[in-house]
Amino acid sequence: MLTSAILFFGYAFMMFGSLKTGALFGALTAVAIAGALFGELVVFPIVLERFDREAPAPAGRVPVPG
Repeated sequence: MLTSAILFFGYAFMMFGSLKTGALFGALTAVAIAGALFGELVVFPIVLERFDREAPAPAGRVPVPG
């Protein structure tokens, strides 16, 4: 998470440059990193909760942890 924040601010700082292509590259990359961080912290846990389910135990049997 710290790495994403450092990269975000580093590329966001490029937006203040005088070279237009460098500023646009910095903005696009900063937005992509922010989106990736959002996906990792918010979307991925929701997807795991929705689709990563264990199969129910057969009737009459107690599931053994492990």
